[in-house]
Formats: sequence, structure tokens, C-alpha cells
Amino acid sequence: ARVRIIVTSLEFQIFMILILVVDACIVVQEIVLAAQEELDKSDHGFQVRRILTWIILGMFSLEVIGKLIAFGVRNFCRDPWNVFDTVVLVASILFAEIILARLARAAKIVRLVLRCVRFGRLCQVGGTGVVKAARQRVSKNKSRFVDVEDNIDLDLTYISSDLIAMGVPCVHPIISLYRNPLSQVVRFFEIKHKESFRIYNACPELPYPAERFEAAGGTVVALQIQDHTPPTMVQFVQFLRDAREM
Repeated sequence: ARVRIIVTSLEFQIFMILILVVDACIVVQEIVLAAQEELDKSDHGFQVRRILTWIILGMFSLEVIGKLIAFGVRNFCRDPWNVFDTVVLVASILFAEIILARLARAAKIVRLVLRCVRFGRLCQVGGTGVVKAARQRVSKNKSRFVDVEDNIDLDLTYISSDLIAMGVPCVHPIISLYRNPLSQVVRFFEIKHKESFRIYNACPELPYPAERFEAAGGTVVALQIQDHTPPTMVQFVQFLRDAREM
């Protein structure tokens, strides 16, 4: 659990992005030098770049090992990006040094291509890992529902076996970056409580479409509770009566 907290933390994701930025700079510089035919292996700058490359590959290797420990081999392989990372990492290590002299030119081309692929992954890391870490940071010390097997991580917790409290599902693409995305909440109920759930929206200022939940076999009831105010006793009774009939 501790390893999982580390590899999914916001600080770790930002650190890996910085590593990728450094790697991207090295890639761009080597491509430019190669195009100008000025890539000299005896040059001090080349030696520095080679050392940095091995350090970066080592950091990527630690990231992959950490995810394997945190999620297990099965769940690790269920994420296509994890498999992609591993393949690119292994290939990058193989071509980090030109092993076969006869294939030196081909190996150099493959090496540059692989590093360009790693550079392209910068966009993916910024779009997924940091977003997940940001959601955890927004939750602060609140308990989150995490199911590694089904790849679910939501601001949601079980109060009892048949009562759940959760953050408001969000439709807006910006807000859903750091709060519960509606699609993921629907997926949770489809997997865990299909056709046997009712959601009470206690935030009328943040409405969300009920159709998606109804398609999964549930219902949505809106309670007109004003923001930063407690429910009235009438609303308490309304909720209890409705929940009893569920």
C-alpha cells in the first residue's frame, strides 16, 4: 500500500514529468546534431548525455518496478500504457549502446525513434498520472474507494454495506480533472451495484444528468439542500422514508 501511495502521488508524477522533460531535451539535441552530422562520441557533451540517459533509464526502471509491486503483475498488464512503457523501456535499454557493430547505423536510428516515442508519452503522463494524483490531493484526508482489480479510484466511501457517501459526479471536463468524473461513477455502480441503487443528490447547485445512472438500472433523487447549510428535518424524514422504500 505504501508503494502504491508513492507511485500515484502528485509529487512523484511531477518528478517523472521533469525527468521526461530532461529526456526530451536530450532527444531534441541529439536529433539536431545527428541531422547536422556533428554527433561526436568523443565529445564531452556526448558523454554527459550518455550518463544522463542511463540515469533516466534507471528512473524509468524504478517506476515500472514500483508499479509492479504496487498493483501486481496482472493489474499492471491490464493497463495498455504500462505495457507500452515496459516495451519502450526494454527496447531503449537494448539500444542505449550500439551492441552490434554491423547494425550500428540501424541501431542508432532505432534508438532515436524510441526516445522520440518516450518524448511523445509526456503528453500521456500529463493527462492521466497527474490528474489521478490531483484528485487524491483534492480529497485530502478523506477516505477514497480504491479497487486495483477493477481500476477504480473515486472520492467515495462505504458508510455501511448498503449506504455510500461520495463526491458529486462531474460532467464538466475541467472540474472532472480533479473530482469524480461522471463516467467513472457510472462504471462503479455498473460493476458493484448494477440495477439496485438510488443516488441522492444533495447539491442542487451541481446538477448532473440522471440518464446515465438510469441506464445502469438506478435512479437519482434530487434534494434541495442549499450550499453550506444543513438539511431541514423535513428533508431528513423525506430521505429516510424514500430510502426505506428502496
